[in-house]
Amino acid sequence: MLKKEKKEKAKKDTEESQDEPDDTRKKLSYNEKRELDQLIKDIEKFEARKEVINQNFNNTDLPFDDIKKLSAELGEILRQLEIKRQDGLNWLKERKI
Repeated sequence: MLKKEKKEKAKKDTEESQDEPDDTRKKLSYNEKRELDQLIKDIEKFEARKEVINQNFNNTDLPFDDIKKLSAELGEILRQLEIKRQDGLNWLKERKI
């Protein structure tokens, strides 16, 4: 998902949550906001690196050794992304947001 799409979805979700009664929404503490912001930044960082690697794969002159290194890095990035996304889901569930 592109950054623009993520921001639009977050904005839409925020607008929808503002329509709900105040008693169903929980206000985040300062530390919770920081945790959430850090999760988002980490995911965006991994997504950006994944995109760069995928663009490098389009280079037909890329040496085999570079392809191996990029493939290994991409595998690790995908693993980290899955972990961060799961952490985010767990974080939201714990806080019932």
